[in-house]
Amino acid sequence: MKKTSRIKRISIIILMLFAFGALIVSYVALKKKCEDLIKQKVWADEELKDQSIKTNNLTARYQNLTSEDRIVSIAAYELGMIISDPPIMVLTIDKEKISELQTLVQEQYD
Repeated sequence: MKKTSRIKRISIIILMLFAFGALIVSYVALKKKCEDLIKQKVWADEELKDQSIKTNNLTARYQNLTSEDRIVSIAAYELGMIISDPPIMVLTIDKEKISELQTLVQEQYD
């Protein structure tokens, strides 16, 4: 009976060591996976910040390229265009008066 109890004890100890080893390996694997996920999260946050900065820079560049001052200077100096002066006087005529004049002209030519 002493041999069977010794074999039982040894088998229990081996089983406990195996279970303890499995727990340690599981813990290490989970810890490694968590560290990898944290690294990926940090990398993704940095990438998001970089993309945000690039977007802001592109928006600023677009606004600079489409500014009125830049377009006017290019048109004036590189293309030789000039800014026209505003009209001195604006004349307005009623539509009815125009239609009356058209009928008078048509009658004269008919």
